[in-house]
Amino acid sequence: PVAAISAEARRINETNLSVRLPVPVTRDELQDLSETLNQMLTRIDTAFGSVRAFTANASHELRTPLSLIRTRVEIALCFPRSAERYKKTLEEVQVTTVHMTALLESLLTLARTDANVEMITLVPISLDLLLAEAVEYWGPLTQQRGVELNLVGTPTPAWVMGDITALRRFVAILMENAYQYTERGGIEIGLEIERGWVTLLVRDTGIGIAPEHIPHL
Repeated sequence: PVAAISAEARRINETNLSVRLPVPVTRDELQDLSETLNQMLTRIDTAFGSVRAFTANASHELRTPLSLIRTRVEIALCFPRSAERYKKTLEEVQVTTVHMTALLESLLTLARTDANVEMITLVPISLDLLLAEAVEYWGPLTQQRGVELNLVGTPTPAWVMGDITALRRFVAILMENAYQYTERGGIEIGLEIERGWVTLLVRDTGIGIAPEHIPHL
């Protein structure tokens, strides 16, 4: 049994971490050792999976904004342009880099959450002020695309216990999706208060999510 466990352990590397050691049913230290090593392999496999997921997500999410920045800069460098045109290109690049920063923060948050090191601090937060902040930021962007952004729902203050950084990031993610996938119609953002509960809503007229994907959100 020791030789079999050793042989299998030598065969395991970063490409086949799903393999597990044979567990002899001997009810002694050998069985306990095999089970402990398998538990350790499970933890290592999970850690490798988180790294692979983070790398894949980062590559996917950053590909588009990086392409936009490169395209705008290359077009600006093709021919001499006016100072006003260069200024407009720099402003477009700046907006894209802001979105990239938000993407990176979200990806790092997911990575920290997977590693169980994300710290959440709950304090009293006025959600209506948070939404007003979002409308002020996203209003000009949606207007440029010809999409109407409306603040709807209960206009009164809505106090909740929450993490301001996490909630602000959450609203930004919802608005980013609505902005990206709404080509016509409008976007609604607001609050609904009923019986001590607050519902934060973002509605749009985009393509929506396929029904088979909804259970995995």
